[in-house]
Amino acid sequence: FPSTRVDALTPELLQEVQPIRRSGFTMAPEAGTQRLRDVINKGVTDEQIIDTCRNVFTLGWSSVKLYFMIGLPTETDEDVEGIVDIAKRVKALAGRKHQVTVSVSTHVPKPHTPFQWAAQISEGETLRKQRFLFRALKEIGVTFRYHDARSSVLEGIFARGDRSLSRVILRAYTLGTRLDGWMEELQHDRWMQAFEEEGIEPLRYLEEIDTDEPLPWDHISCDIPKRWFKKEWDRAISVRTTPDCLTATCSTCGACDYDANRNILFDRKRTESRLQIVNPPWERIIQQRQRGESVELLGWQHQKPDLERLVESQPTPEENGTYALKDYLKTEINSRKETLFRPAQKVQSLLRVRYAKSGSLSFVGHLELMRGLFRATRRAALPVVFTKGFHPKPKFAFGPPLQLGIQSAFEFVDIPLYELIGPLVLLEALNREAPPGFQALEAHEISSSAPSVQSITESSTYHATLSQEIRETSEALMFEDWSSKEVERRHKGKKRCIPLRDFVERAELLSPRSFSFTLRVNEKGATLKPLEVIEAMSPYHAFLFDVKKTGVQFSQSPFALEQKRSLTHAGLMLSSVELP
Repeated sequence: FPSTRVDALTPELLQEVQPIRRSGFTMAPEAGTQRLRDVINKGVTDEQIIDTCRNVFTLGWSSVKLYFMIGLPTETDEDVEGIVDIAKRVKALAGRKHQVTVSVSTHVPKPHTPFQWAAQISEGETLRKQRFLFRALKEIGVTFRYHDARSSVLEGIFARGDRSLSRVILRAYTLGTRLDGWMEELQHDRWMQAFEEEGIEPLRYLEEIDTDEPLPWDHISCDIPKRWFKKEWDRAISVRTTPDCLTATCSTCGACDYDANRNILFDRKRTESRLQIVNPPWERIIQQRQRGESVELLGWQHQKPDLERLVESQPTPEENGTYALKDYLKTEINSRKETLFRPAQKVQSLLRVRYAKSGSLSFVGHLELMRGLFRATRRAALPVVFTKGFHPKPKFAFGPPLQLGIQSAFEFVDIPLYELIGPLVLLEALNREAPPGFQALEAHEISSSAPSVQSITESSTYHATLSQEIRETSEALMFEDWSSKEVERRHKGKKRCIPLRDFVERAELLSPRSFSFTLRVNEKGATLKPLEVIEAMSPYHAFLFDVKKTGVQFSQSPFALEQKRSLTHAGLMLSSVELP
């Protein structure tokens, strides 16, 4: 069940999800009073919270969890007492049959939000409020859960910290901190020791920041201009809400690209279908049910919201802090980083890049490498095509993932672009912004119908050498008859043995302490992992070897459109590229 606004949780919507799960229901009022909810632009009243809980219990849920935050900007003790008041009213509805839980976390100001300038409350203030809530909620029979105050302080420090904190992280690591995300493993004293040894005062990162002061993350664009965050921060501390653009005027935050994402100002038709979840109103349904009458749903075939009247009834731009879209475009459209419109992302060219992965990068997993390359293309402002939907991602197509710890100069990625740029421009941009250990070696345009790298890969060759430390004390490799050996795999308690001869084309002893082997890919696209082959062939653990991928055999050229390339015949072998 996705996260949904409290004011959108109609009884009919609750009935739809009731058969799926009926154990626990979670709501997030966030703050204990209407005033503080207006500060954070939550826009939910006490009565909406109580009505939702009443319907949840009526429809069969056995427990309700209410999520609040303490330490929000402008919060007072009265706001904290409001948490207890709401919990008391919900507990009265629940009675003895149902359970009510209040979960409270400390507000941590985060970058790229209107509260990025706000102060975070101290550890002592957090503990004071937690103790008050613990005692007050215990008296009314409500379960209380809370976050560790020390952990929240560390989170706030690193959330808005600058690059100097990287030294603290490294220092804490050398002092033995490892799994500090788990409360039982948090070594707070060692973190404080790390700050002290690096000469950094940690609590200064929790203080309020002047809006004119440069921020450590100002160089990062989130597509929403900083001036909008400033406007919302001013509105928050003045207790002025910003209307929801689902039903009100566009606030020009920059989140909509007016292609995949649109609002009421741009597209009324889409808004009509989205408004269905808040129709009909709570009050009429509750009154009809109390009278024992049947509830008639107003589908769109019977009634539609009057969007024309809705827009006309909104406050003027001067009243709600917004202004016309055309004015917004005049001020923002010239900034490439903060442009409101993204170009129509039709693939104009598809470039296949061969890259090397070496050094410490060989110990970075495939998914982490993908994320690193995504960010590199963003920093380079490359016109990369993204997927559509709520979570757009670059439409990259990577070759087979390289096993952790192996270096290679034969890795591939297909990058679709919505503008025509030359392969050399792409290579230069990637090498400038990519993480250390990544090197884009060549790029060629390919057809959109070109087969994937994985589908044309026939075999790969690897070179394994015992590391220097082991080489000085070990005996020479006893390279016995490898074809009779097997790789053992275990899955769900079952053991499976795979003969090396099924996948290893050849193996050769290069020196007393190094050898090479070639792994083929079968017709189903399956193969063995290089490290498990090394362990089967040698008496040493695979991690004691320096392993490099030294060649790849393809059934056809991976660069099919490159006419000037001399090696375009089937059976192309790429090899002999020097790795560090």
